[in-house]
Amino acid sequence: MNQTLDPLVIATTLASIIFSPAIAAVIGPYTVIVVASILGAAIGLGRREEQTTRFRAFTFYLRMAGLAMLLTVPLAAIAHSYLGLPESRWFLAPVATMIGIFGNNWRHLGPWFLRFIQHSLSFFRKGGEQ
Repeated sequence: MNQTLDPLVIATTLASIIFSPAIAAVIGPYTVIVVASILGAAIGLGRREEQTTRFRAFTFYLRMAGLAMLLTVPLAAIAHSYLGLPESRWFLAPVATMIGIFGNNWRHLGPWFLRFIQHSLSFFRKGGEQ
């Protein structure tokens, strides 16, 4: 029996009450991703300076949850390989939360991210030499 107590184990255990263990193993992590991204989106929505309608706030939550469902696993895998920690599942909730927090500010992070990727690629092409 798994003795760790983390959000993924809890979500998977709760999902296994309703679904089969194989399906719960898929639903559990995505439940954590959606909940974490919605919590992050609440922070991101609070950071907005302009007032918004309920419908626009709802669509903002949906966009952040959808974006988190698409990007969290790949970004967590990149962070896992970059930091070299034993398991990438620990990165799912923080990455999903950050996606929700940054919200519409991703377009400002795009140029920085592209420079980071270019620097990383040139670093590996040179064999780790600066």
